[in-house]
Amino acid sequence: MTSEFKNIKKLPVDKVILEENIPALSDKWIKKRSFSKYIPIKLKKGRVDESFDFDDEWISETEKFNRDLEWILGLNYHK
Repeated sequence: MTSEFKNIKKLPVDKVILEENIPALSDKWIKKRSFSKYIPIKLKKGRVDESFDFDDEWISETEKFNRDLEWILGLNYHK
């Protein structure tokens, strides 16, 4: 949907400010991004399973997941 622009105030081009009405749920706001997967800690009876391996891969994936969440929380409200 395009609308015709009319320079009613006859402003010079360098002084014209165009505004565009974009719906909040428009695809225009989508940013392409891949997210890391969340690997939960294994629990037994509400406690951390002692056999769960907190290896470097798990720590790295958890840090990536945390950064993803911080990025999401930092988005403007309409995104």
